[in-house]
Amino acid sequence: MSARTLGSALLLGGLVVLASPNAPGGGTVRVVSVGALLPGVGTDHVTREPAATVTMTNQLTFEDDTVNVSVGETVVWRNNSDLVHTVTADPARAAKEGSANLPSGAKPFDSGRLAPGATFSHAFRVVGTYGYFCVPHEAASMTGTVIVSDRLNTGSRHP
Repeated sequence: MSARTLGSALLLGGLVVLASPNAPGGGTVRVVSVGALLPGVGTDHVTREPAATVTMTNQLTFEDDTVNVSVGETVVWRNNSDLVHTVTADPARAAKEGSANLPSGAKPFDSGRLAPGATFSHAFRVVGTYGYFCVPHEAASMTGTVIVSDRLNTGSRHP
């Protein structure tokens, strides 16, 4: 596959990589098909921007505690609290039944310990409902849900 630079964009096969290094928050990178920029050339659209961002709080909650995304999209968790948190979707690590659940065929994931200010992201490849929890705060019911559908989601990302 060949790559060619076009100003602040990089043409890589049928994809265009658009970089905004000076954007707020440290910059963004978008990957889109040529068809997304030139109608009629293709119809697929891939993005590296998160479909949803969930915040971890000092009140031992995930906000929003439920998010809806389409298969292939990414959720980012940001620890805005003064405490260490995790994002753990692994039933084998749950002390309480129901704290974590995965759709059939999905693999468990775990952020590890997220210090204040840290982020974690996960791309969802299997349709279904994912229940996750914070390991140190599971007893306080710090849990959340990601609902992954196979449809293109053009509306709100939240229920």
